[in-house]
Amino acid sequence: MIWKDKVAVVTGAGGTLCSEIAVMLAGKGMKTVLVGRTAEKLEGTAEKIRARGGVCRIEAGDVNDEEAKAKYKTLDLPILAIADLNLLT
Repeated sequence: MIWKDKVAVVTGAGGTLCSEIAVMLAGKGMKTVLVGRTAEKLEGTAEKIRARGGVCRIEAGDVNDEEAKAKYKTLDLPILAIADLNLLT
């Protein structure tokens, strides 16, 4: 399985769409790092992943922070969610 033991960093993992993406990737055998600004929402996603036997880690914070960006030097699959995108302005 090509996904097994790879690492995916999923930003916005407390939101509906990215939460489901994180759960799906964990179901494929990936280790997931759940990133978002609200730890409580990330914990809900983590509970879903762990209930299915998946492995995850929570990182609450802002992905625009330079220290956060430097934390993960090598990523197998970053999933970046863009919040508040308004294409009509």
